[in-house]
Amino acid sequence: MSNYSTDIETAELGENGLSKNAGWITVYHVHPDTREYLSASDEYLIVDVGLPAHSYPDNLVLPPSDQALRRSLDGLYWEYIPDYRGKTVYNTGTREASTVAAMG
Repeated sequence: MSNYSTDIETAELGENGLSKNAGWITVYHVHPDTREYLSASDEYLIVDVGLPAHSYPDNLVLPPSDQALRRSLDGLYWEYIPDYRGKTVYNTGTREASTVAAMG
């Protein structure tokens, strides 16, 4: 038996959302206001520590280019919504053109 290991410890979260053991976990970060997916990172958690703010441990599937990915309002799952950012829209009353800057 060796005194060494090349295995990477993986953190497991308990029902309370805190780590049951020390190790690494991949987390997915969202914007605090829009809940839009921003990035992923590997985080090292010690025992009884939670995830960073606005981060979730469940994996996601990237959406098609015409949709945005965000966390649901209750924080329980990932959802896709239409993404019209950068598209030209027209005011039906004034017929004035503008470019969509916000998600959804």
